[in-house]
Amino acid sequence: MRKIRVKHASSGIAVLILLLCGMVSADDRIVAAKDEPHHRPKFVNEVVRVVDVEVLPGEATLYHTHSLDYPYVMLSTSLLKNDIPGKPQTNLNISAGMIGYYRASQGAYTHRFTNVDSKPFRAIGIELLTGAPIGEGGAPLTESGVVKKVLDNERVRGYRLTLTPGESIGPLILPGRSVTVAANRGSYRTVDERRRNDQDFSRIGAVRVASNGRDLHVDECRRYNDRVG
Repeated sequence: MRKIRVKHASSGIAVLILLLCGMVSADDRIVAAKDEPHHRPKFVNEVVRVVDVEVLPGEATLYHTHSLDYPYVMLSTSLLKNDIPGKPQTNLNISAGMIGYYRASQGAYTHRFTNVDSKPFRAIGIELLTGAPIGEGGAPLTESGVVKKVLDNERVRGYRLTLTPGESIGPLILPGRSVTVAANRGSYRTVDERRRNDQDFSRIGAVRVASNGRDLHVDECRRYNDRVG
């Protein structure tokens, strides 16, 4: 069981778990989501695959199929075209910080995104590779002005933490497995009270994966004491 404190270090931040000239030609191949080139793996084990999705302006993904339960966090505000085979193309207005969940029991979902915005589209996706619940029980986090529950089903429970500059919260008890995603720009510090494992998340899309009180993966963050500037 893991206890952490979250300390805000700079500008406001939310934690967790978007037709131009020169557009690339679309490729009509269909691949599994894990094999789509814009879905870059950050961390993979027997339980989860965490992917960093980035589509530059004018680019399109391959048609790809989602067939696993899939929580995701949108990291950019973007305008996309969404193509589903056999259906008319639709516009998608994506808002940064949006959190969603694709349920595999709905059936496999095949689509292609084209970024028609002037900025890169970016998201973090978390494929659930087993049929078992990711959590191991434990009491839900207490909701407050900082902590809001945004997902709650038989597989996952998700919360959005929003801190103003200088604000702290904790200790938070995170039982079992957890994935933390920095959803916007800013800087925040986590302090593991048992191990004094301070870390500074200062990049959008930074990801931390933990299980049973120990880090399995820490990406795009720095030890707090080594932070410069």
